[in-house]
Amino acid sequence: SIQELPVEAKVWDDLGVKRSGAVFSLAGKSREIMLSSQPLEAAKKHDLKALYELEPESAEPRQLVSYYFWAEDHGPKGEVRRAMSDMFFADVRHFEDIFCETEAPPSETSKKKKGEADKLVDLQKQVVNANWRLVRDTQAGRKIEDAVADVEVVRQSQEIALNQVKEAMEKVEDVEIKAALTEAWKSMKDALTPLEQVIEEKKRGPLTQALSYEQSALEWLYRTASREHQVTRQNKPQKGAGGQQKNEQQLMNLELKQKEQRYEEEKQATPEQTAEQQEKAVIFDTQIRN
Repeated sequence: SIQELPVEAKVWDDLGVKRSGAVFSLAGKSREIMLSSQPLEAAKKHDLKALYELEPESAEPRQLVSYYFWAEDHGPKGEVRRAMSDMFFADVRHFEDIFCETEAPPSETSKKKKGEADKLVDLQKQVVNANWRLVRDTQAGRKIEDAVADVEVVRQSQEIALNQVKEAMEKVEDVEIKAALTEAWKSMKDALTPLEQVIEEKKRGPLTQALSYEQSALEWLYRTASREHQVTRQNKPQKGAGGQQKNEQQLMNLELKQKEQRYEEEKQATPEQTAEQQEKAVIFDTQIRN
């Protein structure tokens, strides 16, 4: 399995960044790695790097790493303020996946099933990131009363994903995949209770508990991925097949490249904005390389 995950980030702030780091989560355990422990010059983009070693964490193929970046500055009264990026994901893959060549394209049914699985993973990613933003924003001072409507959207989305997983469990025949889907379903169901608690009691604490269950569900969904990939050999070129052929070539090369992900938020200061308003912007520009 992959033994390390290198990540890069660009961090800057109008009045300077005091510290910055990254937090990685794997199998329910979190680890923080410092990107910079010394103050960084103001009004300048700083290229920072971190290396998350997976071998000491006993990582296994098909597990999922989630991570985010943070940076701190000082407010007008000297208080420490922390800004955090969105959540990013990287799956631990087998060093060598198995590729099977077939004469004909997969059936329409197979294509449909693959598409549904991808949509389910994407939906759960959206649930995780939406909840993470709520955790981040409420920690930064947003009142939980103002976020209840957004929490309800997260709850509804998680319930939709829960029902979709249940449908998939009834259709799948593979024992291992069904077991992973079952665990994902359990985690999704567990996530609903703290989300409902936030809505009813208007407390911020259960959001973090819900996020933990949501991440667990996403990890189990990744485990449903098969090690076998069908690579279609076509005798005649087909219209619109260029993108598919390029993707197949990338898979065959087994380069295990991480999909580049970026998070960038820019805040343009107008002449009317005060210095205090301008200094609140800590900007992240993140990228992962393998």
